[in-house]
Amino acid sequence: MRTIVHGCVALLALSCGRTPFGDGATVGEGGLDASGGGTEDAIVPDGEDPDAPGSVFVGPPDLPSMAESCGNGRIDPGELCYLPQVEFPSRIDPCALAVADFDLDGHLDVVVPNSDFEHLEMPANVASVLRGDGSGNLGAPEPWAAGGNVPVGITVGDFDGDGWTDLAVTNHEANTLNVLLATQPAAFAPASPFTVGESPIMSAAGDIDGDGDLDLAVTNDLTTDIHVLQNQGGGNFVTIAVYDAPGSPREVILEDLSGDGVLDMAVAATEANQVFIWQGHADGSFVTAGTLAAGDGTLGLAAVDLDADGWLDLVATNSWAATATVYLSDGAGSFVPLANVAVGTGPRAIATGDFDSDGRVDVATADESDNAVLVMIGDGEGGLTPSANYPVGLLPSSVRAGDLNEDGVPDLMTSNQWSNSVGVLLSNP
Repeated sequence: MRTIVHGCVALLALSCGRTPFGDGATVGEGGLDASGGGTEDAIVPDGEDPDAPGSVFVGPPDLPSMAESCGNGRIDPGELCYLPQVEFPSRIDPCALAVADFDLDGHLDVVVPNSDFEHLEMPANVASVLRGDGSGNLGAPEPWAAGGNVPVGITVGDFDGDGWTDLAVTNHEANTLNVLLATQPAAFAPASPFTVGESPIMSAAGDIDGDGDLDLAVTNDLTTDIHVLQNQGGGNFVTIAVYDAPGSPREVILEDLSGDGVLDMAVAATEANQVFIWQGHADGSFVTAGTLAAGDGTLGLAAVDLDADGWLDLVATNSWAATATVYLSDGAGSFVPLANVAVGTGPRAIATGDFDSDGRVDVATADESDNAVLVMIGDGEGGLTPSANYPVGLLPSSVRAGDLNEDGVPDLMTSNQWSNSVGVLLSNP
């Protein structure tokens, strides 16, 4: 089973989309009826002129020039080849995005939480699964009752150990993390709510105590803390600790940053302009390990080995500074700031992968104010060079990487809040 975990972020000072599409959905037995359909066309609400000023219609993008070798079906090192974005309806307000093979057909699927702040589409909030067909297409959004109110983040993983991928949804207005356990592949039981702090934003999954079960960490905006929820088995969670993270904590990650085989925790704090780090102990507890200065509006965070030394490095996006900060691991559990790289305006989430097939890790950011995804090519030593800017839908809140068309090169997917769509940038080697 291929799973790409981590939810994404919604900056609630910037509202999600407000325009529903289709005929909505009705609650059905075992879930929700997935009416509304799916299409590869850009979304134009009924009666809207696609040429009118301010229209949500996204026309053909002006893409960066591709290498001459693109499109020949052969993966050549150093070629950066992506086709224009295709949008697939996602239902209203897709404020985050995660990727996994939910139906176990061997193809990656996508799930988004439909925040629907004003409940325009239906009274209850949902999370929608869009099934991939292996060629790069996504099916109609299949909505499942997410419980709570205003879901803004989503994390996926097998929380009950039955081999099927489950969902964990952060509900901003209900102050809960709701877990939807799969009853069969791509079908989910009613949500089980677990109380966390005030205004939860994002979560991350990982086995923090080494018992084989996935645990969860949740960032909470108003209480400026992180709730750590231990999996008691079967997807039943209990809060075992709360860690202060002053300054609007957003993206949280659970990774082995110190190289001792135990997961550590790090979080981007937007108003503090910092990255907080805690070192994990084998019993599931954490101790403060330090902070890293970042730029204004630190929002997204990813751990990846940029310099191929076997140690995870860190990349953080600074939304207000329009930069990404790179920190290289020193191999002893600490990080050394390497560079602030200029990216697009309002960078949020981060995706990593070898996008140009040269064997080195690259980084992509979702830049909300530019309505674009910026790809930075890695040099294998920690350096990142902005190399291509791809237009996507309106207000891309998240970007994730995964091989949707199964050509051996990662594709890029965005949750486009104001377009009510999932955008797909397919590789074209």
